[in-house]
Amino acid sequence: MKQRVLALKAGVFYDKVSNITIWGNHSTTQVPDFLNAKIHRIPVLEVIRGRKWLEEYFTQMVETRSGALIKKWGRSSAASTAISVVDAIRSLVTPTPEGDWFSTGVYTNGNPYGIA
Repeated sequence: MKQRVLALKAGVFYDKVSNITIWGNHSTTQVPDFLNAKIHRIPVLEVIRGRKWLEEYFTQMVETRSGALIKKWGRSSAASTAISVVDAIRSLVTPTPEGDWFSTGVYTNGNPYGIA
């Protein structure tokens, strides 16, 4: 979802968006790391003008997506979770394109940011 939203805003296909990570656990504890994101290997802040859009609209969309799905359907999206699991496994067994990365869940007892 995060890649598709940035791609739509930039007017490119989603596969041109890389290095985007969501930190945190779920819902309002999620923080999209757009500072490291790239579009066509160019920092997203150079492609999408208007940091305010990234900080407010994009961040809020990421934070509220799960809640919006629950409100709309009356339950969480099992498909979204399943897709995330498949993406994580694919990323572990398939070489990551040069210059890109992938994110996956990591168990923690806490961190200094208070988002886990």
